[in-house]
Amino acid sequence: MTPYQQFVTIALASGMMPVPFRLDHKGNKTTASKWNDLATWSVSTDEIHRRFKYATMCGFCLTSKHTPYTIVIDLDCHGGRQTDTIEGILKRTRIICGAYGIRPWVARTPSGGFHIYLFSNTPHKKKVIASYANGDDKIDWRSGKCLVVAPTPGETIGYQWDTEPTISNGQYQIKPFPDQLINEIRQYYLSCNQHIPSFTLPPKKASAAIVTDRDKLPGVIAGSDYSFVSGFLTYHGWTEIGISGDHIMLSGDHKSENEKSASYSISQTMFTNFSTSCPIFGNETKRNKDTNGKEGLAMQFIYLFAQLETHGDLKLAAKILSEKFK
Repeated sequence: MTPYQQFVTIALASGMMPVPFRLDHKGNKTTASKWNDLATWSVSTDEIHRRFKYATMCGFCLTSKHTPYTIVIDLDCHGGRQTDTIEGILKRTRIICGAYGIRPWVARTPSGGFHIYLFSNTPHKKKVIASYANGDDKIDWRSGKCLVVAPTPGETIGYQWDTEPTISNGQYQIKPFPDQLINEIRQYYLSCNQHIPSFTLPPKKASAAIVTDRDKLPGVIAGSDYSFVSGFLTYHGWTEIGISGDHIMLSGDHKSENEKSASYSISQTMFTNFSTSCPIFGNETKRNKDTNGKEGLAMQFIYLFAQLETHGDLKLAAKILSEKFK
């Protein structure tokens, strides 16, 4: 049984509807097939498995087949800019749940935010219940006919379980949360609407031009300190194991400590992946050879950053990187 088949089987047995996702040619998340009929549970199990043949990511539609109903709280954190605030909110949520002896599922998103899963005997509607000062990122309360991307079994990059579901007898162990607990969490998030600070990005300098042209960014990044790129690659699981010319040799993706799986060219700001299991998608990749003639898939750093930090949003990735390297 493949990881996707296992995901579909466990989700359906648990009364949760699995939805296949993929990245489109621009690196944006999209469903891998039509999904409205999934929301009404009017599709056969064989058909659901067939649709997952085109998937590169897994997810759920939150229309439960039976109670308890699934609620997912999306703590948005584009580009990791609100990590401290989000971590604090998550910690407080866990404390509230812990007082009731409950350990909620928590998935970490590529941007540094979290998805928190709650289960209720009462249906809820989708609603934004708190926003950051810039009005963009928010705390999103999702239930009903809503989609959410979930960690894909076997993947080590992207969406990951921070606190994963317990599986027993081929099902997720799901119990409804007390209404009092859900109301307490909801009231806490509503109070956050007045207390979440605005982003702390560096202020724009009138004397310094901000480069927002994606074609110019590689040159700007190449001429800057490598430390930011180094920290980014380390955070996402790669280890620097050597240097060849201006190429940084990287190990990761379950490779042995000294086995190369990727490289990064400082002068070209080009990331090249040599591992077939590393989820680098999209049409922005191209064939490239390293200094030893080994071939892999290569992409400019901005595209790698967009896929791992901004949900494929190149415009947002360019804005964040422009601020970093101005």
